[in-house]
Amino acid sequence: LCKRGLVERCRNEEDRRYVRVSLTPAGQQLIHDYFPEHVKIVLEEIGVLSPAEQEDLQHLCKKLGLGKVG
Repeated sequence: LCKRGLVERCRNEEDRRYVRVSLTPAGQQLIHDYFPEHVKIVLEEIGVLSPAEQEDLQHLCKKLGLGKVG
């Protein structure tokens, strides 16, 4: 991704083990351009689930999101 110019790495001067990775403007544009197609695909995939299964999936995704680091 760095070679493609989509992200840039910035090493922390105080702790050289820490590297911050962020999107470049080109990376942000790629996300912006692709996101609508991604949403369409996800909605098609979720469409095979019953309403109850979709609700279960929503609950599980929220639960997993609560456990994220940072």
